[in-house]
Amino acid sequence: TDQRGVARPAGAACDAGAMEYDASVSARFWRPEPALPPFVYASYPTPAPGIILTVDSLASGADTAIGDGICATSGGECTLQAAIEESNALVGQETVQLPAGTIDISSRLPDITDHLIIAGAGVGQTILNRLSSSQAVYTDYSTIVVFRDLTLQGASRFISSKGHLTIEDCLVQNNSDSAIFAFYNYGETMPVADPLPEVVVRNCTFQNNVGAFNGPAIFSSGKLTIDDSLFLNNQGTNGGAIYTTGGAGVTEAGDIVIRNSRFEGNTAQSQGGAIRSRWSRIQISNTLFLNNQAT
Repeated sequence: TDQRGVARPAGAACDAGAMEYDASVSARFWRPEPALPPFVYASYPTPAPGIILTVDSLASGADTAIGDGICATSGGECTLQAAIEESNALVGQETVQLPAGTIDISSRLPDITDHLIIAGAGVGQTILNRLSSSQAVYTDYSTIVVFRDLTLQGASRFISSKGHLTIEDCLVQNNSDSAIFAFYNYGETMPVADPLPEVVVRNCTFQNNVGAFNGPAIFSSGKLTIDDSLFLNNQGTNGGAIYTTGGAGVTEAGDIVIRNSRFEGNTAQSQGGAIRSRWSRIQISNTLFLNNQAT
C-alpha cells in the first residue's frame, strides 16, 4: 500500500512517489484556467481617413508646396520625405504607399506630427535602410501611426514614439539600440488630454538587434501589446529583447500583454534574458521562450 493505505499498484506497475496516482481524485480537483480577457489593441479612437500619397521614387527630396495635397519634389517625384511633410499639413490619417525597393535614409526623416499610415509592398520587398547608426523617425504625442509591410533596418532607434504606434507585418533587424523606443512621460509632462499611449506589434519579427542599453528590440514606458511575433537573437544589457517600465505619474502605464509569440536566442548582459520588466503588469500566454540567457 502507499502512505495513505491505498492498495498499489493501481495500474500495471507502482507509480513513483509516496502515493499512487488516482485519476478520479485528479479530475475532482482540476479546474480550468479562467478565460483571458479579450485582446484589445488600441487605446485611441480610429482617426478619419485622409488621402493616399503614393511614393514613386526611392530617392530623397523635400516637398515643394507643403499643404497643397500633392506630394511632389522640385523634380516632380513623390519621395517618402515629401509624403511625410505633406501628410503633416493635412487633416485626417493619410496613407503613404511605398513601392518595392530599398529606400536609403541618409538623414533623419521629418518628424511625424499627424496621424499616418506608412505601408510597403511587403517584408523584404520594401526596405527602409538607415545609412548611419542614428534615429530614423520620430512620432509625436497624440499621433496614431502605423508601419505596415516593411523591413526596418540599420538605425540605432529606428522609431522613437510618443504617440500610439502600431507595427504590423514587419521585419525589424540589425539596429544598434532600442529599435522601437516608446517613451511616455519619461522625464517630462505628457499632455493631459492624451489617452495613454501604446505600442502594438502584430505578426512581426525582431532579429539581430544589438543595444548597449535596455531592450534592443523594444523599449517601452507605456502600454505594450504583442501578438504573433518572433524575437530572435537580439542582444542588450537589460532585457535581451524587450525592456518595459511604468511611466512616472501615469497609473496605467506598463500594462504588457504578449500572446502567441516566440522568444529565442536573446541575450542580456545583466537581467532578463528575453524580457526585463519594471513596475509593469504583464500577461503572457501561448508564448515560447527558448535558449534565452542573462549573463
